Amino acid sequence: MIHVSGELHAYELVAGAFSKSDGNEISVVWLPNSNAIGREVILPSLGIAIRDFAIDPTRDLLVLLEDEIGSVIAFNLIYSPRSP
Repeated sequence: MIHVSGELHAYELVAGAFSKSDGNEISVVWLPNSNAIGREVILPSLGIAIRDFAIDPTRDLLVLLEDEIGSVIAFNLIYSPRSP
């Protein structure tokens, strides 16, 4: 069992990675399996209100949907902005 703390505004479970957002920051937890131990990456507040997001850990891709303005921003999971 893995305990995930904090508020849950939006979440995804894709390719063994559970991701959640509290509307401010995003946490990605790779679940342990027979080949690897679990790990967690926390993307601190990006200065936008996150309405929703999509993630594809197999492509190292995180896409954010910004609240109210309607912007779409893409990041790879090592914090570098990427063109959508």
